[in-house]
Amino acid sequence: MNTRTIISCLAIALSASCGDLVEPDPLSGAAPRGVHTRTLGTLSAEVYVGADSPADGYGRPALVILHGCSQSASDISGGSDLQAVADDFDGVVVVPDVPSGGVYAGCWDYYGSSHSRSTGHSGALLDMVDDLLADTTLDVGEDRVWIAGLSSGGGMAAVMGCLAPDYFSGVGIAAGPAVGTSAWQISSVAVSASTAKSTCNSLAGTNSGDFDTQLASAITGTSDYTVAQGYAEVNADMFALLYQGTGSALTESAADVTALPGYNPAGTGTVYDDGSVDRVLLISATGMGHAWPGGTGPGYEIGFVASEGVDYAYTLAEFFGENSLRAPALEADTDTDTDTDTDTDTDTDV
Repeated sequence: MNTRTIISCLAIALSASCGDLVEPDPLSGAAPRGVHTRTLGTLSAEVYVGADSPADGYGRPALVILHGCSQSASDISGGSDLQAVADDFDGVVVVPDVPSGGVYAGCWDYYGSSHSRSTGHSGALLDMVDDLLADTTLDVGEDRVWIAGLSSGGGMAAVMGCLAPDYFSGVGIAAGPAVGTSAWQISSVAVSASTAKSTCNSLAGTNSGDFDTQLASAITGTSDYTVAQGYAEVNADMFALLYQGTGSALTESAADVTALPGYNPAGTGTVYDDGSVDRVLLISATGMGHAWPGGTGPGYEIGFVASEGVDYAYTLAEFFGENSLRAPALEADTDTDTDTDTDTDTDTDV
């Protein structure tokens, strides 16, 4: 258990206002399978809990998904099958709402190159993760915390992956700008991968060594005319540069997008590997607009969520789980017993 987890445990023991914890199953002491609305740190979030925990003793994986501007957590969860991700990977999926309505129009504050681990949206997200790790009923493993997001949420996920690589072993960016950019630089690529790398290293500070065991992914749609499609490659290349360190460049090879989870996924993909495991996954999804890739079935893009195509949440869990460098590899368990009663509750206790 590291220092941040110990501090969070003490905080929760001493103050009931640290966040709303999922009620344990009276028979097992574990949070019941299903979706729960909780306050974690200062953030309200939808929490999807799987039926089991991994048997390897390293705790559940937790995938945090950040919504985009003019969107909410319910838009992401309503257009995705997040319970399947929690069930098949014995994990937890957390979808928080941006605090106080966002910087404007519900946006996460990814803007610029100045971000703090203790204040602002970035500080609130780290407090949320601390509460997740401290909640023993969820059994989240500190080496299995992943973060992803759409648009401003994707930009924020990139910021968090840079600012706190010690917290996040996997980072997924859907239609998100690069770190260090402003709100006015979304329609055309404004920074290079090497410039973004410098900003990212600066944000990491003394935690930059944790890039050695981090994984990343970026996805864009060929019909996205809101955030420049080229940012996906900039983000993928930035992480590839970070992960090579002073060694050889990562090797690029084609990825079969049609083989990814989802409903009729199509497009082109690139995998960057270090000779041992795949470290970065880049996807260009055919026909997808500016949307979170839900991949649940046929239909139109509603609320900035794409029904048809790649199921990005499941893809990330698969990619991060199978290539994990901080904990034993995880594979989807599609035989998970989901006969257990599914809980759907809102806990307002503080």
